[in-house]
Amino acid sequence: MISPQVIEEIRKQADIVEIISSYIDVKKKGNQFVAVCPFHADTNPSLSISRQLQIYKCFSCQAGGNVFTFVQEYERIPFIDAVRKVAEMIGYSSSELDKKERSVPSEVTNALNVVKQANELYQYLLKSNDGKQALDYLLERGISQEMIDYFELGYSSSNPELSIKLLRGKGIEIEQLEKVGILKRSQGLFTDIFTGRVTFPIYNEHSECIGFSSRRIINNDEAKYVNSPNNILFNKSNVLYNYQNAKKEAKREGYLYIVEGFMDVFALYQAGVKSCVAIMGTALTPSHAKMIKKLNVPVRLCLDGDEPGQHAMVRVGEILDVEGIEYQVVDYGKSTQDPDEILQKYGKDILKKLLNRVLDKYDFIYLYYKKKFDLSSSIGRRQFAETLIPQVSKIKDEISRDILINRLSLDTGITKDILNKECAKLVQKPEQKATFNTIQYTPIKKSKKSKLDNIQRATLMMMLSSNEAIKDYQANSNINFVDPLYLEIANYMIDILETQHEFDIGTLISVLQQSNNQRSQTLISTITELQSNEYSQPYSKVAMEDNLMALKREYDKNKNEFKFKNETYGKDYGEQAKILQDYVDSQKGDK
Repeated sequence: MISPQVIEEIRKQADIVEIISSYIDVKKKGNQFVAVCPFHADTNPSLSISRQLQIYKCFSCQAGGNVFTFVQEYERIPFIDAVRKVAEMIGYSSSELDKKERSVPSEVTNALNVVKQANELYQYLLKSNDGKQALDYLLERGISQEMIDYFELGYSSSNPELSIKLLRGKGIEIEQLEKVGILKRSQGLFTDIFTGRVTFPIYNEHSECIGFSSRRIINNDEAKYVNSPNNILFNKSNVLYNYQNAKKEAKREGYLYIVEGFMDVFALYQAGVKSCVAIMGTALTPSHAKMIKKLNVPVRLCLDGDEPGQHAMVRVGEILDVEGIEYQVVDYGKSTQDPDEILQKYGKDILKKLLNRVLDKYDFIYLYYKKKFDLSSSIGRRQFAETLIPQVSKIKDEISRDILINRLSLDTGITKDILNKECAKLVQKPEQKATFNTIQYTPIKKSKKSKLDNIQRATLMMMLSSNEAIKDYQANSNINFVDPLYLEIANYMIDILETQHEFDIGTLISVLQQSNNQRSQTLISTITELQSNEYSQPYSKVAMEDNLMALKREYDKNKNEFKFKNETYGKDYGEQAKILQDYVDSQKGDK
């Protein structure tokens, strides 16, 4: 349990600008800082960050909060985990922050233990006499003992029953081995699905071993690779090979390479690149992109140099674009080989040079499509333009878009005016809604506020910025906010001032995050919205008293209606129906 005092110390020591900058690109604008909001499909910076108040707010989608809110919602983790994460980022230590095991169902915990023991067994078998052929295979492929240990490579015995018997000897049941995809039943025998293969353990983003891929070591009719089947732990669409190592290296190296397979990861490792993940022969999914975005580094796509690999890079790029992940593409030139083949044929120095030869993503897209058409014919030039214009129209950066329009005009002979008009037609069409890795907010159209609402908001804004304003409100016990949302915020503020003798917005947001209040996110969004200059009003006793008297007049005029709104606030439908009936009956009695 982390005490409120420790949470407050962490929050006050953390610089919200620096923390948010570690996730997204933040720029200074006047006294504030701005960024492209990661919580909706933002193109222009609409996220405002205040270093003075230690809060952020997006005035487009209404996302807002303090440093813990941002980390919690960006990483989609519980509040306490966000507190620990921020503490780690600022170097804050306390015995209260000692990491506890993740809260996972016992069924998952048991499954993780089974896979962990299997991984340890496979590593042992690779070093045994039974694994000599597999070890020789790896060494012949240029995979050193250091790499074998680093990647925890193993071997499943050529005796199909051996590993099952050994694991059962550790007290693991048949049903458990079957549930995690290690065991298969065949003609009354229990055998290992990875029999006679080199094993590659697969880890999740929590650095827990969740399954395996395996490769045959002799040429036969069996599949080259066999993966764990989808099960309670393992889903190929949600895992990236070597992610647990890459996330430790990404910040140091400043980028992340994405390759197709295990051998490509090993090849890059030998060329000195450890920040690398493989998509394991499947298409990159939105789930993969969410994992990649958390690393907050640019990506370098390094899929195979052949046509399928190049085509896959175009598709991968589209998914990365949706998530706002910057990327470049390794330029293979005329080579159609993959990184492992280049390493084997030319050595690590040539591979390293190739890895650092990268194309801007727009150059790659242009050249990829240009190769597909015969530009010596008018039909080919037209088809090239028709294919590329939809790609160009998606580019938000005007300079990059203009450069490609110029190139396209030179290569096709079509005037820039015509090309720009065709792009404009596509830009005007509604874009499809994108899927993001974080909690999503829907952009809200601001409606015109009533006079009463403006009075309430100005009053609450004074209270958020001044302890004296809160005391003025307390002193007028017969005057309350009409809107139940504002009233609830005011009550939280009073509680904080009474218990801590000082109030600030960051504390209020932390209190709301730790509460069981189902409306906490709405309350936080309202609080951060009030930091807009639209409602900003410096505290003065006279202005505060004027606002409070205006609130009293409005309440007295419509007290029955306001009483009904406050009584139904937060109630379920049944309770609201009863209150509504009482309200209707009282209105009849007044006539």
